[in-house]
Amino acid sequence: MSYPARLHAMTKEQEETQAAVVALLAAGAERCIDTHAARIFLTGDRAWKLKRPVRYDYLDFSTPEQRHKALEDELRFNRRTAPMLYRAVHPIMDAGGGRLAIGGAGRPVDWILEMNRFPDGALLAEQDALSDELMLRLADEIAAFHAGAEIGPREGGAARFAGVVEGNVVSLQAQAATLDPGRVAQLAMELRKAVAAGAALLDARAEAGRVRHVHGDLHLANI
Repeated sequence: MSYPARLHAMTKEQEETQAAVVALLAAGAERCIDTHAARIFLTGDRAWKLKRPVRYDYLDFSTPEQRHKALEDELRFNRRTAPMLYRAVHPIMDAGGGRLAIGGAGRPVDWILEMNRFPDGALLAEQDALSDELMLRLADEIAAFHAGAEIGPREGGAARFAGVVEGNVVSLQAQAATLDPGRVAQLAMELRKAVAAGAALLDARAEAGRVRHVHGDLHLANI
């Protein structure tokens, strides 16, 4: 599904700064990979991630401060499963005289995540075949990771689940040219009924510590 981006209403100065940051990183890059919320610049044995100044129903990267926090969170959480890849978060500094630099003295205007670059074709989604042995090892690793993951908030289990549903409904409604609005409305009603019916159980699971901070986007294209 594609999600409608809500670009942050930047001033002309902010737009120029963002363009300058992209130009700085692109100048030394062999390749740039764009996603809905980030740009990744590949250079040598490094990959540099810059969050895009976008706002969706489920994330807000519209200011440098929010992008900084998102990158620090990404570094902290992803080091749990891939410590060999995630290195550090660095400021993009305004060094004066119209010059930007990664780190050093000056005023931070944005932030980037430094990662070790892995070989093309290393993702599991790009393998010709996945052996039974490999998939069993992967399942065991994920199970162990889930068992040791930190416990999330113990309150508002149903409310948080309802928030996810509403975000999905908004995204579905934005695809009226492709998806039948009547069927979207019916699905939204059924989802809301399901959350309401399970609200007590969802709240009880959260209170019992059964909600854990695991991985929100774990699939073969990022393993």
